Amino acid sequence: MFCGGDVSLCLLQRDSIEANGNDEIAKYVEEALTLRHTSTRELLKLLEHTIYSHREKTESMVHTLDGKISSEGQRFNYAIIQLPKIDDMMEREVKNLREAIDILHVKQKEYADVIRTYLSSQSTDQSEISRITGELDDSMTELEESRRKLVNLKMQKEVASGMHNLTSGAVNGTLSPEKSTEGQ
Repeated sequence: MFCGGDVSLCLLQRDSIEANGNDEIAKYVEEALTLRHTSTRELLKLLEHTIYSHREKTESMVHTLDGKISSEGQRFNYAIIQLPKIDDMMEREVKNLREAIDILHVKQKEYADVIRTYLSSQSTDQSEISRITGELDDSMTELEESRRKLVNLKMQKEVASGMHNLTSGAVNGTLSPEKSTEGQ
């Protein structure tokens, strides 16, 4: 199964997750997402620090070069003009990285909510299955009791109708000991 490298989507697509491991899986995913969040924040701080250090060095170079413009002045002027442009490009890149990180955080929260909802609904479904299974067991027990009562009633009816036939024959005088033995 290919999930595009997204662990939480893979977990949601699996049908064979055992109920015991759901909490462990949710904790693992939340810890992984938190770890990703923390490392991304640290990376962003390092990038910001690097950009600001680079900016300070660039400004220092500009001040130094302003005082030393000579025959190579045009080349230095070009470098001086390019350095602020590079700073601007780096600032835009930091801004883009921040936006990407914010989007990742939103997705992390969405996935965590989806996982919680999935686990909750699975728990509810398991409870409903247990309840229905209990009702089915009760119904099966009642059905078995009813079947036994029906069998007993049929047996009683057969015994009663056999007794009725014997009694009516004896009253009419048609029943003799020999015939009763032969009939049996």
